[in-house]
Amino acid sequence: MWERTGFCLKKIMLRYTDEKGQYLLCRCIGYVLKSGFVVLFFSVILSINPAETIAARALYLQRPKLAFNISFEYDKDVRIVRSKKGEDSASRFREGLDIKTKGWFYHPALLVYSLNYSPEWGQSNSSGISGDENSFFHGYSGDMTLLQFKPYTVDVFAERTSRRIRSNFAETTRLNSDTYGGRLTLKYRFLPVVFGYDHIESSQTGFYESETDQDSFNLTMSLRNQRAAMSISSFYRDLNKVVNNQILDNEVKHANLRNSIVILKKNKLSFSSGVSYEESFSTNKDEEEYLADGTLVWRIKPNLKSSYTVNYENIDTFDKKLLSPIPRETMSHDLNLTHTLYENLATNINVTYEKLKIINNTDQRYGVGAIWDYKRRIPWGILRLEMGQSYRNVEVLESEDFVRVIDEIQRIDDVTVTPLANANVDFNIPVSVSDSLGTPLIEDFHYELIQIGDVKGIRCKLALPGCTAGVDVFVDYTYRSRFPFDYSIRFQLYGIRLDLWSRLKLHYNYSKLKQNFLRGFRPEELNQNIIHRAGAELEWKNSNSMIEVEDVDSVTGLSLRRTRLMESVYLKTANEWFLNITASYTINKYHKTDETVKVGNILASAEKLIFYNGKMRAEVFMRDVTGESQDLNNIGFSTFLNWIYNIYEIDLTYSFTNEKNSITDQTFRNHYLFLNLRRNLF
Repeated sequence: MWERTGFCLKKIMLRYTDEKGQYLLCRCIGYVLKSGFVVLFFSVILSINPAETIAARALYLQRPKLAFNISFEYDKDVRIVRSKKGEDSASRFREGLDIKTKGWFYHPALLVYSLNYSPEWGQSNSSGISGDENSFFHGYSGDMTLLQFKPYTVDVFAERTSRRIRSNFAETTRLNSDTYGGRLTLKYRFLPVVFGYDHIESSQTGFYESETDQDSFNLTMSLRNQRAAMSISSFYRDLNKVVNNQILDNEVKHANLRNSIVILKKNKLSFSSGVSYEESFSTNKDEEEYLADGTLVWRIKPNLKSSYTVNYENIDTFDKKLLSPIPRETMSHDLNLTHTLYENLATNINVTYEKLKIINNTDQRYGVGAIWDYKRRIPWGILRLEMGQSYRNVEVLESEDFVRVIDEIQRIDDVTVTPLANANVDFNIPVSVSDSLGTPLIEDFHYELIQIGDVKGIRCKLALPGCTAGVDVFVDYTYRSRFPFDYSIRFQLYGIRLDLWSRLKLHYNYSKLKQNFLRGFRPEELNQNIIHRAGAELEWKNSNSMIEVEDVDSVTGLSLRRTRLMESVYLKTANEWFLNITASYTINKYHKTDETVKVGNILASAEKLIFYNGKMRAEVFMRDVTGESQDLNNIGFSTFLNWIYNIYEIDLTYSFTNEKNSITDQTFRNHYLFLNLRRNLF
């Protein structure tokens, strides 16, 4: 027996040993967790009579719940490219079981658990590359909690799932993922601590192929009393990802310390500070970052408060594409004074100083600003006025011809081209884009770069995962700077807002930014931005109407006029139909290129409860984008039916989509049918 045990352990160690011969403890733990859950599940189920809820001496097992699933899917794609027609179709038949139970060992205070086992058998037939395919998938999930009522608690979990991701191809596209990990929680009052570990392995096949392997550790602890608090947090994440044969790695080490203290009673004088360190290694760049900050807050009177903040940031970046280091250092001071008069007029005065150094480019900036916010009730509603003024000086101490920008945050979508903050981007130097986790994105797959005059912009690629509309990305690029000169910037802001009868909202805002030359080499043109924004919104009974016009006039940036209309109607009929219709129309006219982009969207849906335990939903949508570089039309509809009758549950879905790109002369049509029958046996 002991020889067999030693042989099995040796085999496990050999299996989870890397190329250098080092034992991978994390993999072994994952193997034990996943195997342990499966062995425990079958041991409990097979060794105990499931016909009734039992309570043995040391084990409580709730009567298992058993359900049977059977589903059918059908896809048909029609693609027309320059009068050449191609068709793909695929059908899939799947059946599976869903077994669930939960219980405790010896006593609920000692160990509680829940188990779920979901095996699935599948058969698929496709006219594409994959052809006929038979598959079997072991899906499971489980979690255990040890000593849940003690000051020290251990939680472990494991899960294996599979789901289908639809794409513009009918071939099978599945995402299989394995997740396991644990938590150790120390619930001591003076120093609570949480330590966690997570591991994720996923494999995605089909049009968008990827392999992901991620390990993460995190540690948090805190210490607090009536007048002081301190918290420590740290994490380590190692991500290895392969997307369409491209390796995208990211390793991050982070530690953060925060503390706060009340110096005078009633929180009249308080101080908070923090320091953090982060080291990251990715495919495109390596970074080492040091941050420190401190804030002193003095509540002089109930309606008068002042604060002083100092920040220091030091980031050393090594760009692997340029093979060059990029050091950055920032020091800033900020003084704020806030006053409230009779709860109607709020005044905020701000004084700032900042010194920024990137490689051999050094700027020194200081300025002052004030914002007034006035709010007052009137007989018909609420009146709100806003006014702001600021003045800032910028002195260029050192300058180079080319400036490298690191981690510029841009929010992008799949229609509007989002311009980068600086013009004259150098096309000969690579542009790098990454997501919020630091994972690099691929050009012409996740996103595309577009040139508009002397401004370079970024936009999501349509119908591709990884870069969805409205997501924030981090952009690294190089631009050619103008001859160094000192300048000042004056900013003005005026706004008015009326909320009338709790139904009508009117607003108008005007802002102006003007750059003035002080000394140095005078440029040909100075920056000036003027923005007018006006709009109205009306809520009346079951409808909501909105109109907004925005005009942006920029000397060195992107100038455009945007007009947006939107109408939403919500109805409920006498026979319990719920109707929702939303339509929007946006016109973007770019002044410098004289290009106009029009975007129209219509979405109509109807929903009704049927047969007491059923629900039916139908949806129709249309999207049209027209412009000199875009001409897209997308229409379609979908239906959904869910009905529960005793122990049976039926799901039926059908959708049709027609996408047309007139610029590239491409048309795509998709028919999709899904039918699922579930029977809860007990």
